[in-house]
Amino acid sequence: MAIDGMHFNLIYKNILANSLFTDRQIHIIHESVVNKKNVDGISRGAYYRQLKQCRHKIIGILYSILLLQSIGAIDHQSLSILHRLAESFRVMSKEGQSDVTGIKQIENVIFVLENTLNKMCNV
Repeated sequence: MAIDGMHFNLIYKNILANSLFTDRQIHIIHESVVNKKNVDGISRGAYYRQLKQCRHKIIGILYSILLLQSIGAIDHQSLSILHRLAESFRVMSKEGQSDVTGIKQIENVIFVLENTLNKMCNV
């Protein structure tokens, strides 16, 4: 694995640890959305059951965002900030395109990510 890939994995693991999804679920969602194929090493029944669970989680998260924004727990700029964070994360995930090359930079990215998300919460 390239050094950029290792650094991205540390950031990815931090985000995954704080999300509502498992690594397996993210893998299934990725394969379903990006590659439009079933995941190897899992039965078709288990795959579709997992995919259905993922859809329910995603829809639940979208409803939660809508509800939280409507009651003021998330301010109006939060979705824009989330979009920019996601785009930055997407760039970092591409092999050879990340400028995050050292462990200190990774720690800084994680620190900024955590601070930004904590500030977005008005509760």
